[in-house]
Amino acid sequence: MEKINEKKKRKSSKYICNQRIDLIIELILAGAKRSNILQYITEKENWDVKTRQIENYIRKANDYIQDHSSKNRNKLINKTIAQLEYLYMKSNLQNNYKTSLLALRELINLTNLTELNKNNEAKTDIKITIGGKKKKE
Repeated sequence: MEKINEKKKRKSSKYICNQRIDLIIELILAGAKRSNILQYITEKENWDVKTRQIENYIRKANDYIQDHSSKNRNKLINKTIAQLEYLYMKSNLQNNYKTSLLALRELINLTNLTELNKNNEAKTDIKITIGGKKKKE
């Protein structure tokens, strides 16, 4: 009977597990490798868990990072495009054509328009307005 109670005592709560995974996420994002994480946990933290459990935490942390990154990637790209379009508009209104051109180049790179043109998959006509006159490039 004591062994069953001992196992129940050893099992960490969901809250504790999430805290541990959060710590491992921080270590991974700071550049720590698996061996660094194992060493850090065994030397600095008092988790009283086996290596296999730490590896489970590492796997869950990596899964979280991957899921979180892919879900937010589209939002980040859309936000960046909007910011570059805004920068392009504002700099164009202020006749700051150098900044306008830089913003336009970043938009083209971000949206892979140059790659599409190189592969002849899509062709685009870009019209640039300079001093009220449209030039076709």
